[in-house]
Amino acid sequence: MRFQTTNELLEKSRQFHSMASDYYLDLGRELEQRRVGMLLEYLMKHEQELADNIAAYQMNASPVLLNTWFDEAPDIDLGKALQSLTLHNPLIVEDVIQVGMHLGDYLIWAYESLAEQAETGDVKEAFSNLASMAIADKRKLSLDLQGMQDM
Repeated sequence: MRFQTTNELLEKSRQFHSMASDYYLDLGRELEQRRVGMLLEYLMKHEQELADNIAAYQMNASPVLLNTWFDEAPDIDLGKALQSLTLHNPLIVEDVIQVGMHLGDYLIWAYESLAEQAETGDVKEAFSNLASMAIADKRKLSLDLQGMQDM
């Protein structure tokens, strides 16, 4: 997508997390397995927390950083992120884990791409930090989901 500010990209990231939370809620509406429901509830809350964290970051970031422009920013879009996934019907535990890991990978790719394109050190650092946090979050999420799967 052409010409977006850092703030617009952060907003798309916040919306991505918020929509992912809603997506997990929708997936959990007609479940047969309790364990799948627990995983979806965990992911739903987790995504909402990430959306809230990005909103807080936007509130506290410098206007110079927020108003920096990108020419060819990656499209941070939940629908595009979900296109390549095929889920079972009924949903199984492995599907939930696959979605969580895939969405993490998608955001890591987007943040790393933005860090590479950044023209100022502050913006590069901001998106590098978001990529690093997304990588750490994915590791933690993987461990948490595996632990819940073993319950």
